[in-house]
Amino acid sequence: MTCGISYDAIASSYDQLHGEEQRRKFNLVKHAITGSVLDVGCGTGIVWKEWKGKPVTGIDPSQKLIEQANHITTILGRGELLPFPDKSFDTVTCFTALHNFDDYQQGLEEMTRVAKQKIIVTLLKKSKKRKEIKTRIKQFLVVKEIIDDETDDIFVCEPSHAIRRIGVPKKRKN
Repeated sequence: MTCGISYDAIASSYDQLHGEEQRRKFNLVKHAITGSVLDVGCGTGIVWKEWKGKPVTGIDPSQKLIEQANHITTILGRGELLPFPDKSFDTVTCFTALHNFDDYQQGLEEMTRVAKQKIIVTLLKKSKKRKEIKTRIKQFLVVKEIIDDETDDIFVCEPSHAIRRIGVPKKRKN
């Protein structure tokens, strides 16, 4: 999740540079966030500072960014290799990070693997990989809503494994 970008180098000014934009996108999707949350590419965790829901776990490859995210539980790591068991989180979010992954397809597979109910991904419109990633999102996930933000396409989705669960009645005990 590097793509040649050194977020450690801009960590001290990250919130000032990107905070308003990230909070705007968060406000567009917070209605869809439920239960336990994993934020992939969490950075400083700025979007979670006012969150009143369940605790949030964040993962990011930038040590200097996650050092500033002291209001959430953080793990140094990459979105392509999530160190969690299958279906560990009710909601998985990824705000404006997927285009920075070394292997965004592996990242989508990992987010699908650890998500129980929802995956929310924002995709930077000016990314050179936008069209390609958008196609993969639609292949890997069940897109429930697309929000057209000024800087990002925002996808509110279900993991593909959730569809197999829906409509299958549970057996009743006699």
